[in-house]
Amino acid sequence: MIMTIRHGPVPPGRVMFEVAPEETIELARMQGLTPIVNVRSESTQELNRAAGVTWTTLAFLRTTDPSA
Repeated sequence: MIMTIRHGPVPPGRVMFEVAPEETIELARMQGLTPIVNVRSESTQELNRAAGVTWTTLAFLRTTDPSA
């Protein structure tokens, strides 16, 4: 599974919630997923970069059966 998490100011007219990558990683571990990528990077969009938007990319592999 691969996901990105946006960090930074919320654009007008949108609703977003702060999510810590560490919390997401822990929740994934509880479901039998192991993190293999955890990279934080600047936005590729100039206006977002200027506003302080960053992204965390997470990737996971299933390593255990959570129902076991």
